[in-house]
Amino acid sequence: MKKIILRILVLILVGKNGLAQNNKVELAIGEKVSKLIKLGDSDSYQIELKKNQFALLNLKQIGIDLKITTYAPNDKEIEEFDSPNGNNGNEIILIDALSNGRYEIKVTTLGEDKKYKKGNYEIKLIGINDSVKSHLNNTLKTLYDRNHIPGFGVSILNAEKILYQNAMGYANMKDKVPYTIETVQNIASISKTFIGLSLMKLVEQEKLTLDTPINELLPFKIVNPYFPNNLITIRHLATHTSTINEQGFYHKAYILQDKEALGKYDYHKHFLKELNSAKKNKRLPMSDFLKRHLSVEGKDFKKKSFFKAKPGEDWYYSNTGAALAALIVEYVSGVPYDEFVQQNILNPLQLESAAWSGKVTDKYTLATQYDFRRNPLPKRTIVTYPDGEMYINISDLSKYVMSYINGNIGKNGIVGNVYLKEMMKVQHEQMEGDFKGRRDGLFWEHSKSGVMGHSGGDYGVSAFMYLDPTTNLGFTYVCNIMPLESDYSNAESRSIWAVLKRYANFIHRSN
Repeated sequence: MKKIILRILVLILVGKNGLAQNNKVELAIGEKVSKLIKLGDSDSYQIELKKNQFALLNLKQIGIDLKITTYAPNDKEIEEFDSPNGNNGNEIILIDALSNGRYEIKVTTLGEDKKYKKGNYEIKLIGINDSVKSHLNNTLKTLYDRNHIPGFGVSILNAEKILYQNAMGYANMKDKVPYTIETVQNIASISKTFIGLSLMKLVEQEKLTLDTPINELLPFKIVNPYFPNNLITIRHLATHTSTINEQGFYHKAYILQDKEALGKYDYHKHFLKELNSAKKNKRLPMSDFLKRHLSVEGKDFKKKSFFKAKPGEDWYYSNTGAALAALIVEYVSGVPYDEFVQQNILNPLQLESAAWSGKVTDKYTLATQYDFRRNPLPKRTIVTYPDGEMYINISDLSKYVMSYINGNIGKNGIVGNVYLKEMMKVQHEQMEGDFKGRRDGLFWEHSKSGVMGHSGGDYGVSAFMYLDPTTNLGFTYVCNIMPLESDYSNAESRSIWAVLKRYANFIHRSN
């Protein structure tokens, strides 16, 4: 009888996954627990939360790859946390309490690399918050403190107002100039959305159609030499299906302004190659550059500047295709492209900080751009400036996204609602090849996650601008560094973006 009773007691004490309930360590705010863990082992921790509270924890991996799983008070699994940072690095852990009770945090070894049979970790409960804004502030601060990004700005917004915005770090690291919500920086390819909006303005004015062949609007002829009878249209330029292959000449569009900076810093070979190329380039008017490389009449025209594909069929991202579209805006409107955007977009939306490269006013702090080693990058401009040289701060970028949300809910803005929706709707879906599943509007991206907008990444810049068409919430993120895929700053940027989207609805409900 004693043995039976003992077995019953053991079964009562043993919880899910075979872990004794009294083995769960209670975490206190601010306390750091350090542990040695062997391959195949797991540890469990718990915290007490009230409904609608938010918990923030951090786990530092030291020599072993770990997975963290959170459980609700009813023992139901909530979420797994496992960033692609291998055996070392930090995992941020977030719990959004939907009920009162004790929440479990289980730490498990992954064992993907068998040679690492043991390692250490440190886990810390950073804070518990009743306010989602305070929680988001603390989470972003924790991510920033990893020290991989110089400075960044974020925002969450709806059709009427900015619900949340924040900025951290430095616009200039050497001079300790803070990065604020008013700091202006380049947004790279998000600049292309201004081309899309400009085109729709001309469509609304009946000065062109999306299916107008570009050779009816340009003073020089452009055709794909492999398919000369298949005319390239405005729609093809705006959906990146024009078949332009710029890989052999686009680097010639960059102009290095600060040539003396090359010898001052230890730049990665990726950046050094670009900088040395830009150092040799000579500035040309945008129309001359495009004609030179894309028109059969051009001095440097090559057949390989086009893919062996029919225009309109396949997606090939093209910066010069975007620049051609901007040039068409100039020719059709009779106004230089930068002036057209100023008069028809920036002024009506009151985007006071927005300006093209070299035209940012002294009223705003301009963010220094850094490589992933945090070396300041020398200033450079690009001949095809409409495809990636818009500068703006996070507050005005948020107002810009609002204009698209208002269009999505049926309101008129810079252009009539019908024309804005035409720009945002899917115009091309790639059905095969490396980019199968890719969906695009007119200089407008549709993500597999359901959000739409545009991103930008270039020389010392990373930027995101998206909206959720189902909730009509928007979010933006910009930082003054361009992370490489394998770099910690890339993982940090992805984490910031994921956290922003995670709490968008919470922020919306709290306003």
